[in-house]
Amino acid sequence: MRGPGPFPGVVDMFGGTGGLLEYRSAQMASRGFASLALAFFGYDDLPKSLEEFNITYFEEAVEFLLKHEKILKPNVGTIGISKGGDLALSLATYIPEVKAAVWINGCNANVQSTLQLHHGKLPGLKYDISKLQVVDGVFDTCEALLNPEDYPETIIPIEKADANFLFLVGLVDRNWKSELYADLAIKRLQQAGRDNYEVHKYEGTGHLIECPYSPYAHTTYHSVTRAPVVFGGTMVPHLQAQLQIWNTLRKFLTRFIR
Repeated sequence: MRGPGPFPGVVDMFGGTGGLLEYRSAQMASRGFASLALAFFGYDDLPKSLEEFNITYFEEAVEFLLKHEKILKPNVGTIGISKGGDLALSLATYIPEVKAAVWINGCNANVQSTLQLHHGKLPGLKYDISKLQVVDGVFDTCEALLNPEDYPETIIPIEKADANFLFLVGLVDRNWKSELYADLAIKRLQQAGRDNYEVHKYEGTGHLIECPYSPYAHTTYHSVTRAPVVFGGTMVPHLQAQLQIWNTLRKFLTRFIR
């Protein structure tokens, strides 16, 4: 970041590969955002796997941002892809200071890991391992995640959030059914009479939507399966979508973080 600020603050999260990934935050910072790349498992002294999280950990990240002298106050935003997508919805729902959430190919339910709240908990939506498919040594997990509608206790109550949502959807996501999950989330908002969302769907675009000019990867090694996983998409439309999405999410965050 350059200049005196203040700058809009963003909590930036990735998915089930774990660890600390900073490159999107670095690009956000080069475009006028104070972006905190937040690891939540598989890094340093954090949990080693996707087992259980506590909302207080994410509250501390928001508090850390807002204490910085160069952060625009009193609110922040968040970005999450894949597992980070449902975490972004949870942050916007359970942390009042989070006023804008960018969801990239996530789920409308809390996936796999129990999320401990101040009062109660949000169970994790599980996988049916019997529905995993393996073709030529590559995992296809698209059918493996259980249907959130069959497990309503796992669904994040985003209709209660005092925040705005941006849903970015790859229409040929092979990791899981992102379009269905976005539609279910939007339906929930509509049924509650909310209009605090926008959605963009991208033809030919797979799961792994990265920053502009990042290489396209139809299949990638995944640390959880310890094997290649198919993410879907076709090279040209996927790369075009990455550029469009970058502009869309920056405009959205600028609009709603104040």
